[in-house]
Amino acid sequence: MNITVEELARLIEDHEKEFFSISEHEFNAKPFPEKWSKKEILGHLCDSASNNHRRFIMIKHSRSPEN
Repeated sequence: MNITVEELARLIEDHEKEFFSISEHEFNAKPFPEKWSKKEILGHLCDSASNNHRRFIMIKHSRSPEN
């Protein structure tokens, strides 16, 4: 798990400048009306991660002590 956390931290550090260089216009722009913008995609990923985290916590605490 530590390796995964370290790799994620490295990826964030490596791409932080690139992420913050995206203009507000580009971040909100939709390539096509039916497609999501970068901002919508990021929001969806954050929402999914939050929901999954909650599910993992609920599963962990719903198990009996002998499991």
